[in-house]
Amino acid sequence: MPTPIVVALAFGRYSLAFGRAHAELQRLWEEVGDHPEVRLKRNLWDGLLRQVYGDDVGSDALFLQHTYLTILVKAIAARVLDLEIGDPAEMLSGRLLMNEGIVGAVEADFFDWPLLADGGDELVRTLATETIRFRLRDVEVDVLKSLYESLIDPDERHDLGEYYTPDWLAARVVAAAVSRPLESRVLDPSCGSGTFLFHALRRLVAAGRDAGMPPAEIVATCADRVFGIDVHPVAVALARVTWLLPLGDLVQDRPPTLTVPVYMGDSMQWNLRPLGASAEVLVDVPPNHPPLRIPAGLASDLGLFEHALDELNRGLDTLAEPEAVRDAIARAGATAEDAAMLGRTFAQLKQLYLDGRNHIWTFVLCNLLRPVWLSHPDHRADVLIGNPPWIVYRYLSADMKERLREALQRYGLWVGGSLATHQDMFALFWARGAERYLRDGGTLALVLPYAALNAPVFAAMRDGSMQRVKVAVTGGWGLERVWPIWQRLNAPATACGLSRCK
Repeated sequence: MPTPIVVALAFGRYSLAFGRAHAELQRLWEEVGDHPEVRLKRNLWDGLLRQVYGDDVGSDALFLQHTYLTILVKAIAARVLDLEIGDPAEMLSGRLLMNEGIVGAVEADFFDWPLLADGGDELVRTLATETIRFRLRDVEVDVLKSLYESLIDPDERHDLGEYYTPDWLAARVVAAAVSRPLESRVLDPSCGSGTFLFHALRRLVAAGRDAGMPPAEIVATCADRVFGIDVHPVAVALARVTWLLPLGDLVQDRPPTLTVPVYMGDSMQWNLRPLGASAEVLVDVPPNHPPLRIPAGLASDLGLFEHALDELNRGLDTLAEPEAVRDAIARAGATAEDAAMLGRTFAQLKQLYLDGRNHIWTFVLCNLLRPVWLSHPDHRADVLIGNPPWIVYRYLSADMKERLREALQRYGLWVGGSLATHQDMFALFWARGAERYLRDGGTLALVLPYAALNAPVFAAMRDGSMQRVKVAVTGGWGLERVWPIWQRLNAPATACGLSRCK
């Protein structure tokens, strides 16, 4: 059984596999880095990282590192199912798994660009071959987390606020918060590599076995109960494969179609903008183009939204006129206003297509709109778990500082004066997570800095004075005497909060 240390030694920053792959990726980047499609994918990736970290942290070197990680993880996904990897494009796009009835575990994303360069397919095959020796179905911890950690310098992870949760703590939080694993709908809105999802699924699978449920029913229940969101594209790639691992050999008895419910999206919904009595979701088009506009009401209806995406794709295949696409979406059931907005969005997509900058947009739209669907009252969670980003206000960019201040003010959580610089992004995850994703009477169980329990700046989180949503703190664990909590990191002491949404 592969352990985190074995995986890190095989593929981490000091491994032979990484050294050789990184050198080859640099060569490929020099060849195709200025290709319009490649540049678009790199810019979209960079924009998502700015949302993750609140500042500009993207670089070509980090993009190459993320490309390496993603190729490896997609190969591991195929190995979990004992699939032979022949065509690199089929593996990277997710078609290999889709042909087996598994949807959403692997998708075409920002990191398939090496296939545009000479020798790129051979690099993908070589990395895929490296994964053959590992059988991951029987693992008891989130081993892919260690792969990510082994590639990022510890000091850099501290600066970025990246504290990946140890498995023992995630397992304990899940056990305390998820009392009815076969019934509870569970969401991690900042799932990272999927550690909390892994342990929520292990708990569900164990309960299903104890109840004598058929294997296919256990797998179907997993897909209907345990969800994850993260805006970090590499974290999502890791979490999707991590989601499969707790199924173990049950994955062989899956239903004809299994959809992995882990989405690359912004759970804080920074891109959601009021529009009259409704709202719209804005999707940035770098470098300086007008954003794509999607009606939020349509995005909350999953069937209608996917039908609309199909119409957009059909329109691009035939270079249809925007009016024809608008009318087709209206016939599918969209309101006249929503269909008109999507007609205008299609006109932008058509121009991007003609400019050679199209192939990523279905992936982007399908994922970034998922948080809107999950926040619909019919789809909200019974339990919100996880370890949200800890990013102190003073380390955010000027733009993100303003956005965080305005958001916290709406919940009555903003404290100005000398305490303003001590505000933290985790407070918004607490408030907005409860308001938008949690059902009445639901439970929050989050890993937070110790300051959440005692600092004056976070008093409104504790005393019930938070606005827009009422949360009552029912318990907490102070872990200031546990050391080290974060492997190789001199991190703050930690608190785990257990709360009820009234």
